[in-house]
Amino acid sequence: MAILVVVASTIGAAYLYAQKGDTTEVLVLAREVPPGHQITTADLGTAEVSGVVEVIEAEDANEVLGQYTVNGMTEGQILSPDAVTTHPMPGDGQRLVALNIPAGRLPSGVTAGSAVEVLAAPAPGEGAVREQLDAPQVIAARASAHSVEQVADGTVVVTLLVPEADADIVATHSAAGAVTVVQVPVGE
Repeated sequence: MAILVVVASTIGAAYLYAQKGDTTEVLVLAREVPPGHQITTADLGTAEVSGVVEVIEAEDANEVLGQYTVNGMTEGQILSPDAVTTHPMPGDGQRLVALNIPAGRLPSGVTAGSAVEVLAAPAPGEGAVREQLDAPQVIAARASAHSVEQVADGTVVVTLLVPEADADIVATHSAAGAVTVVQVPVGE
């Protein structure tokens, strides 16, 4: 019986060693980063992977330094060529707008990179007419969360990347406490 265990272990180890040759060392993120984050050496790590096609190999790390993430990315996520850009954010025709969102006005699943819409809503404590509630005004239809930060008072500060044409109205509604955020599928 002991001989079978030794033989099986040896065959298993040989198989795993043979499979190691099919891996590629790729770049991964060492920490979570928001969209538009300029990549530094502290952001990068490496991992051995196999079967992944669109990757940036570890040997190309210097080419990635100084570039910007297109979307929010999580720790351990593999970097692909489409995940980085040489253009800083916000880009032409875009603006970053900060919103201080009270509890209940932001879905819990919204994280950096999430696609969202911003709706005009009555400020907390203000009444609303039925027409406002039945036909809410979308004030930013194509926005994405740049960063999301929980504040000690229970509110959440969300920085959104919005089209330039929507930035002023989103900012003024936010200052008045008159916004709510709806998460939408990416690409919608």
